[in-house]
Order: sequence, then structure tokens, then C-alpha cells
Amino acid sequence: MTDGKGAAVFTTPSDREVVMTRVFDAPRERVWKAYTDPDIIPKWWGPRYLATTVHKMDLRVGGAWRYVSRAPDGSEFGFHGVYREIVPLERISWTFEFEGMPGHVSVDTVTFEAAEGKTKVTVVSLFETKADRDGMVASGMEKGQTESTDRLAELLADLGGEAGRKEMAVEFLRLIGEGRPKDGLRFFAPDCKTHNPYVAGGMDALTDAMIAAREEGMSGDLEADFGLTVRYVLGDGDMVAVYTQLSTPRPSDGGLRQVHLFRFSGDKVVEYWDITQQIPENPPNADGAF
Repeated sequence: MTDGKGAAVFTTPSDREVVMTRVFDAPRERVWKAYTDPDIIPKWWGPRYLATTVHKMDLRVGGAWRYVSRAPDGSEFGFHGVYREIVPLERISWTFEFEGMPGHVSVDTVTFEAAEGKTKVTVVSLFETKADRDGMVASGMEKGQTESTDRLAELLADLGGEAGRKEMAVEFLRLIGEGRPKDGLRFFAPDCKTHNPYVAGGMDALTDAMIAAREEGMSGDLEADFGLTVRYVLGDGDMVAVYTQLSTPRPSDGGLRQVHLFRFSGDKVVEYWDITQQIPENPPNADGAF
């Protein structure tokens, strides 16, 4: 089935298979994240009338997953399986079993093909028998997957806009607060320009300095961890500004106020500023500074 405008297409190339393809107007990295991020999956997985919760998602070969979808009347439907293959950005495969009909296990293999900023997703569902395949089709598989992919297309558009840029900026700062800024380099272009009066050399050097400063600050008689709190997030065009408060373990230290500016091009940060100010003993306003 297709309307020529990106809708899902279903075929049955063998007695035990159902193949769905759909082209999404989003880069492959964004589509992959939507399939593999437990915080994003509930926003699109399943029909609109069901609320899905990710109970488990151990994203590794041999790891287990389990989702539960809840209907407005309180009915719950559980699904689970095990990951069989994971090739980042290219392919992921898992077993699939509906807990309402135990013992009927299929294997879903999803491939992601990048093409001119869009992504073609192909889902091959392989069933143990023709009867299992026909039963799944009769239960409304095509309608359910079509609605799920419609929701995914809408979500991908949102993730590519201001909301998505804000989410990436805040996630990077969360990783800083946890002492893992290197994990946030995936949000930055390789040639991202940085503006920091103390550190030159791009994001690699800047994140090295962040880690070193944290380790230095945690030495000696310090008893607690650093804490980073996001106060405000603003967006305008390709720019995102995040205002944060950084508390340090020293009891005598009032903490820091920081402004982080991110300039995006597509899904990547291409320019980054960070401005830090010590919170004075008697701050001029409730925000402490700036």
C-alpha cells in the first residue's frame, strides 16, 4: 500500500514473511535514534490510542526488551523479545512475541538506508509458519504498523526542529553534569568551532578540559558530586541557548552560572560558546548573575 507520499508499503514475498518499507524525511542518525532510544520509543510505538511503556531495553546482542501498551480501559498488552543483531545506523534484529499468544515467535529485521538526507526503512518480519504469518496479518498488523510509522514520521519532524535541537543541547549538558562529556560529542560536527577563553582546540580539547576540571575539583576533602541544573532553554532559528547552574562540592563555594550557546546546521552543532560566572555571595537577582 502506498500513496506516493512516504506511506508504508507492505508486501508478502514468501509464505512466512511480511515486508514493510517506508521512506522518512529525516537523516539516518535521527531515525536510528528513534528506534533505539527508550525515551523516544513510547512517543511513536503502536497505535495512537495505546500508551506504551518501555519496561526493559538492553540494547546489545542477546539483550532482552519488553514493551507494555495500555488501552484507555486499562487493558494491557505485553510484547517482548531478544536482540539478535545490531549494526549501528545500518541494521537491527530482534525476536518478537506477543504475550497474549505465547509460543508464537517471529523475527523482525530492520534496515536503514540513507539517501539524500532521507532514510528508507525496511522491516522484514519472518514467522515460524504461514499460519502464524496469516494470523498476524488478520489481526490488523498492516493498520497498526501504518499508524506507528505515521506517528514516527511526525515525531521525526519534531525532532528535527527547535524541540529536537533543544533536546540535544540539554542532553549534552546532562552528560557534562554526569562527568561524561565525551559521550555528547555525537551531537557535534567534527569541525565544530568552539569559543572558550581558556581552552583552544575544538570540542575534543574542551571536553578533555571539562573532565580534568571535574577530577581536580573532586580531589582533596570534597565529599559530594557536582550538580548541574538547567534553568532556561531558549531557541531561535538555528540557535539554542541554555542557562544552567553548576553547584560544586565545596560548602564555601556559591556555585557557577553558565550560558551555553549552540549553533546548529541540520542535526549537528557547528559552533559552541560557553560563558561561566561565579555566583556572588549576595547575588543581584534570583538567578544569581547575568
